Amino acid sequence: MNEQAVRGMLGLAMRAGQLTAGVDLAARLMREGKAAAALIDSGASDNAKKRIGDTATFYHVPVFVLPEGMMDEATGKSGRVAVALQKGALAGKIILLLTTAE
Repeated sequence: MNEQAVRGMLGLAMRAGQLTAGVDLAARLMREGKAAAALIDSGASDNAKKRIGDTATFYHVPVFVLPEGMMDEATGKSGRVAVALQKGALAGKIILLLTTAE
């Protein structure tokens, strides 16, 4: 995973309104069928990891675990532990970056 590229794309998604931050809002986006992927910070609480993981599994949404603090750096806001990406080309590019090795 190219962390610098992922950070840049997450920041772009945030500015474009394609990123839903927060455990509750991310879970809601998955339930509505509008999420392309869920991203969770490795430093998130066990409860947050379980909630996002269970919801993503039930609704067949891929989950990616990011290094601790990466979402804070990418979005420019602290305390972001879980986000969901809305379906679209931008989400597809981020998923591609997360799944390919350097």
